[in-house]
Amino acid sequence: MSVYRIRPLNCGSISSGLREYWGGRLTGSFIEVPSIIWLIEGGPYPILVDSAFHSVENGRKGGQWICSRSPEEEPEYQLRKAGVDPKEVKMVLLTHMHWDHDGCVGMFPNATKYVWRRELQYWAAPCRTQVKPFEAPCLGSNHTAPWVADRATFQPVDEQSEILPGITYFPMPGHTIGECGIAVKADSGTYVLSGDLLSTYACPGRPEAWPELDTHSVVGQTYSLQMAAESLRRIVHIASSKKHILPSHDPKAFDREVYK
Repeated sequence: MSVYRIRPLNCGSISSGLREYWGGRLTGSFIEVPSIIWLIEGGPYPILVDSAFHSVENGRKGGQWICSRSPEEEPEYQLRKAGVDPKEVKMVLLTHMHWDHDGCVGMFPNATKYVWRRELQYWAAPCRTQVKPFEAPCLGSNHTAPWVADRATFQPVDEQSEILPGITYFPMPGHTIGECGIAVKADSGTYVLSGDLLSTYACPGRPEAWPELDTHSVVGQTYSLQMAAESLRRIVHIASSKKHILPSHDPKAFDREVYK
């Protein structure tokens, strides 16, 4: 079985209200968080978890999201810097279908794109508060999710699956109805890529919590608190330690070049 390494790629930043990340706490304040693609190395081919947001312009058009991206933060630049040609990517695992996670899946024409079937079904007609982050069809004809325009197709998944030996794709609902986590076996133990179930290591308003991962709080934009609480317990059980849980939007992810 392969021993994998996980490399975070910095693909820009998003400015968002803290309420989006930490519920009713610190309303009116904003935080700038990175948009991360996770590159899994050490297997038969490059594997990506999530694909970042599509573009600054699309963020503004779709949901008035304030985001930025330098030329060096372009996903293609980041991948080539890591030695990966986008055409060589054979697998993309989506944690969920929000705009800042599925935006660039069209960049990978030779990849199978995996998503939980219930998430894909929900994308078509989410609840009102989720329409913009999903870039759902009911937004109207003035906006189309980039992956639709790119004619990207997905491989729906119905049950926990070992996608490759040592890489498991499993349901982790809470933030969205069909969010998934990815468990990756490495030299130091099993990592869990937690998507937006845990998007930052700790509430920015509680600096005393750093660097301990806060596994008792969920992001403010949550489909189901009960589902999220159950999923939190699950990922804590799957990961070898709290240090092996990798949130999706924390700048501290880049404290290490590679997780192994």
